[in-house]
Amino acid sequence: VDCLICVKDPYAWLVSQYNYRFPNKETPFAEFVASPLTIVAKRGSSLGQVEATSPIELWVKMYKHWLDFDLLHRRKFILRYEEMLADPAATINPLVEALGLRRHVPWKIRVRRAISLERDDPPLFLPTVQLKAVPNSYGSKDIKQGAQFDKSRYMQRKYLAAYTPELLTTVNHQISSSLLATLGYKRVTPDELPLPHA
Repeated sequence: VDCLICVKDPYAWLVSQYNYRFPNKETPFAEFVASPLTIVAKRGSSLGQVEATSPIELWVKMYKHWLDFDLLHRRKFILRYEEMLADPAATINPLVEALGLRRHVPWKIRVRRAISLERDDPPLFLPTVQLKAVPNSYGSKDIKQGAQFDKSRYMQRKYLAAYTPELLTTVNHQISSSLLATLGYKRVTPDELPLPHA
């Protein structure tokens, strides 16, 4: 089996983890970043639990694990969340081709092609809302229930507003530049942080 490693910018991932765990912001972001984190697998899973001294250490552990995983005669692909948001087709299509996969074409499109009314592939489906945790079998009701998704939060790196220069330094000390580079990211510096609101 080939391996697809889906990765998210660590600075964005930290903010996403915080928002997921503390939607009411009852714990300050700086406290969350400095606290130990334990991930417990769902009941029935053989994965057990993973512990880390901080959330960013967990991010590092996850990706070091998958990058160090040796696959004999198989390939590893890295899929970056931000590239997927920026251009889904350009991100997915090379992967689909490399794996020799074909997209499922709905019957309506096949009929339209048969009578020469359609030539292009159907567009990739992109949810317009945050899907959060939806059941394995989901329908339009589940897709419509999430909050509006703002991809500019990632494309314009608005999540950096959660960081102070001191907090950024704490996070940077825990991530190696080589791991970031391997995954296609770079270390954020304090001068890249947005100016605090007056």
